[in-house]
Amino acid sequence: MRRKFGPDWKAVAARPRPPDLDEDLKDYLMTFDVATMADLQRELAKPYPHQEELDPRKHFDFKWIKDTVSLWSNMYTKSPSPFATKGLTELYWRIHVWSCIDTLFDSIDETMFLPGEGQALDSMARRNQDNKTGRKKPGYKTDGTLRTVQIPPADWLVVEGGKSLDIFGAKYLQESGWKVPREMHDILYGRMKDTTPKAARQIQIPGLVLSGKPFFFFFFCLFAFVV
Repeated sequence: MRRKFGPDWKAVAARPRPPDLDEDLKDYLMTFDVATMADLQRELAKPYPHQEELDPRKHFDFKWIKDTVSLWSNMYTKSPSPFATKGLTELYWRIHVWSCIDTLFDSIDETMFLPGEGQALDSMARRNQDNKTGRKKPGYKTDGTLRTVQIPPADWLVVEGGKSLDIFGAKYLQESGWKVPREMHDILYGRMKDTTPKAARQIQIPGLVLSGKPFFFFFFCLFAFVV
């Protein structure tokens, strides 16, 4: 592979990084780095930065952090503890832990996160590009998609989840090693067609694999697609 790309290999093999957080967001996150749940509740009782300005779009990230920490803190004070309870379903963790993803992108215009098993638009386009049967093939189903809803709609993120994913198990390997990268590849290819070659190099498509308590984060960019 290195020989194939020659001097471009360094750029091709580079691992893209998510954008850095603003310093004020980092400082706010660190206010929740406390020793006890009582201390945490006291921090949550305080207004988030700039809350008095009543501009939720401008300072949405602060509000989202506070809401998410509050959501997760409830899991640690609940009795019995969900972390010590067997038999909890995938939907339970999706609602009580990972519902924070549903509101993560609320400050972006014309964009909605669509939870549940919906069809991926770009995989549908790929599966039908050479279809001459007259019957439209459906796209692959995902557990969540970030989609701009203007005409035409476009996907930007894909989510897959499971009740409990063993990193050595077949389901985890299928989700993280095949299904999510495949959907991310389709999304990236679709977005590249909508822009210029120069702008395409800046496209980064994230993917999430949720598994009960933990989650796995994938970040996909143009160079990963080229490989």
